[in-house]
Amino acid sequence: MIENNTTTINSKQESLEDLLIIKGISKVYKKDNKEYKVLEDINFKIKKGTTLGESGSGKSTLARQIIRLEKPTSGQVLLNNKDITNIKGKELKNIYKDMQMVFQDPIGSFDPRLTIGKSIDELLKNNKVPKNIRKEKIIELLKLVGLDKQYIDKYPRELSGGQCQRAAIAKAISCEPKILICDEVTSALDVSVQGQVISLLKELKEKKNMTYIFICHDLALVELLCDKVIVLNKGNIVESGDAKEIINNPIHPYTKLLVNSIFPVKNKNWNIPDILIDEQKENNSFCKFYNRCNDKSKDCINSDIKLQTLNKNHFVKCNNI
Repeated sequence: MIENNTTTINSKQESLEDLLIIKGISKVYKKDNKEYKVLEDINFKIKKGTTLGESGSGKSTLARQIIRLEKPTSGQVLLNNKDITNIKGKELKNIYKDMQMVFQDPIGSFDPRLTIGKSIDELLKNNKVPKNIRKEKIIELLKLVGLDKQYIDKYPRELSGGQCQRAAIAKAISCEPKILICDEVTSALDVSVQGQVISLLKELKEKKNMTYIFICHDLALVELLCDKVIVLNKGNIVESGDAKEIINNPIHPYTKLLVNSIFPVKNKNWNIPDILIDEQKENNSFCKFYNRCNDKSKDCINSDIKLQTLNKNHFVKCNNI
């Protein structure tokens, strides 16, 4: 379940239910004495076994904050109710037993000098898996993702895109993480291979009860795989909740635009914004989508925009609903 209000983490019940809690995460980059805010006050929770989809703008930046490839400018990341926002060194390395990430470019997940087997072996070694069982474990992992044992001795460059992505998933799940972050894992693949990877992820979820954060611009894939979804526009959550409900009944104009790009038949009565409108114009309104919205009003400028609860499975950040 996604909760969008910021609360104090202090109950035992919450620690048992919520595997990951994101509290007020913001990220600001600085360049040439200018500040660029790319994430703003992001809040949500993920329970064990849930697949959360992220779509829109700012999703990959958010993933880097969650897995601590970057440190958030403000806010907290709590894993198993432990604050991991400021940890460093060995303590940071230890969290990667519980959280792994599969990237858009699967070849980039591997050292080109090492075979697939050796790359996975290194990770198993770092996680103190005994040497005498590591090869058997690697064969088991490759089999789990649909690759036979001959791939142990192959280099990443010798694999197709789909094969390499499967190997990257095998590597990521080798330490049995509680959360697997998939960052656009299908976007560089052919449509037929995309289907195979999605099927694999669904199968792994059933077998391992895995928890996913699935980052994808394609809401059709989000609908296939995800239980919950958050939609970001310019680093702000504009809509969140049950994936099927949001895709079939989007409320925010930006979500409608995303859904319309995938399912144009569904939304013939929607007032869809013009994709070609210049988004670089100065936006002094509270709503980041103001310049592109066909339904904007003075309320979008003169009052703060807060997430509103439509029902227990649907939240939207818009004053015109």
